[in-house]
Formats: sequence, C-alpha cells, structure tokens
Amino acid sequence: MGLLAICMILAPLSPWLKIAVAVYGFMGSARGISGVAMNTSIMEQVPPHFMGRVQNTFYFAGTALQIALALLVGAVAQANLVAGFTIIGMVYAVAFVSAMWPVAMPVPVSETSPAG
Repeated sequence: MGLLAICMILAPLSPWLKIAVAVYGFMGSARGISGVAMNTSIMEQVPPHFMGRVQNTFYFAGTALQIALALLVGAVAQANLVAGFTIIGMVYAVAFVSAMWPVAMPVPVSETSPAG
C-alpha cells in the first residue's frame, strides 16, 4: 500500500508515457494482490457464520466510498490533474498506515478431551 501511494502520486509527474504506463501496470497488479490479501485476512478473523454478511457489508461500504471518492477526485482533477492523483495516493497512504497498526490476535483455546 505504501508503494501504491508513492507510485500513484508520482505517476502523473513522469516525463515519459512509457514509464507512467509501466507504473500503472505495476500498481494494478499490486492492487489485485492487496485485495486478495485483505479478503484472506477477513476470512481468518471473522467467524464462518458471519462471513457472507461481513463481505457484503465491506463491498457495499467500499462501493459507496468509491463513488464518493470518484466524484471528489473528478471535481479536483478538472482543476489540477496531479492533485486528483495525489488524493488517490493519500487514500493508499491511509490504508498503508492502518495496515501497519499492530493488532492483538486472540489466543486460541486448546481443546481438551474429557478423558484427559
């Protein structure tokens, strides 16, 4: 996510189109890997009977945020394209910072046999 933030902010400043296209290709791959990692992390943390509800909630909230962000970035990019890219880069930077927060993992309870 940190690398995505840096690439998104620097991509429109590239003096050559080939470099900007390569950076975009790299960012697309990294974004796909990040999505898989996020879904895997959710599956590890959420009880199986809540999985469908949690995934639907994430998708609905994500879609709403994406629409709001698209309107904001579109309005800003009309005045300054680099500023529009920077807004998206800052969203990735916030995601990077939130992903780096330490989270305490619950200690699994070991099962004991009644005979034991």
